[in-house]
Amino acid sequence: MFKNVGVSVLSWRAHKTLNASLENYKANGMLSLFEDICLTFSEVSPDDIATAEKFNLRYKGYADNQGIQAGMIRAAQNFDTEYILFLENDCPVVENSDEIKKQITEALTLLDAGKIDIMFLRHRFKPGERFASVRKYTQYFDPQEIAAGFELHHDISRDPKWLKALRRLFYPTKKTRMTGRSVYIEEHPEQRFPAHIKKEGDIFIVDSFVLPWTNQSILLKKRFFEKMINFVEAHPKKRSPNAFPDLEVPLNVRWWRQQHFKLGIARGLFTHARLDR
Repeated sequence: MFKNVGVSVLSWRAHKTLNASLENYKANGMLSLFEDICLTFSEVSPDDIATAEKFNLRYKGYADNQGIQAGMIRAAQNFDTEYILFLENDCPVVENSDEIKKQITEALTLLDAGKIDIMFLRHRFKPGERFASVRKYTQYFDPQEIAAGFELHHDISRDPKWLKALRRLFYPTKKTRMTGRSVYIEEHPEQRFPAHIKKEGDIFIVDSFVLPWTNQSILLKKRFFEKMINFVEAHPKKRSPNAFPDLEVPLNVRWWRQQHFKLGIARGLFTHARLDR
């Protein structure tokens, strides 16, 4: 059991989706792998509380909804653990218990050694809904060697080679920033883009210059998350999705790229699947 990792599951008005994800975690042994799992509810309802009690999970409910950024901050405050695994109600796991233990152990080893700052755990080949990294990458590059586990349901750009070449020519900075997304389709991204991608064991280590922050399915030290929040609160953005602050907006700026944070990319554990809304 992982005793120093808090698992945060954020939820807002998605009882069917949350219940399905928790059933999925139970079936795959995930609920028994972590000592502290906490559901954080925005606009908490009796159905939310009933779901938490059904799975015998700790929960914290808030009367209002202030968006994903506030939800993550609130969730972090509910843990005393050194590490936090941030999930949302629509992030079921797509690997078995042994693979979960393997990847979490590898992630904690690299985090503890300071070799990575964050582990991204959204599945490389089964990322689920609203995942555009492969399409964006293939708007600039043709894959050199498609990874063995890659599934062809991804949205791959069908743009002609000449158009991709023009994009690389006229948008060189954006071209470079797209290279980090190669980990989601290339067999050896560390060989094709060695300046920004390394590999240690089964884990790709990607420079934040070429890969943006994501809110979804990430494992990191609580104090590193607090560092991100300190920056965001000192540099608020006026425009955010649904009129609520969202960490992906203020963090995916020049500052993030210039910090050269080390982002770990494993095979991944979680996908993205909604059943309601």
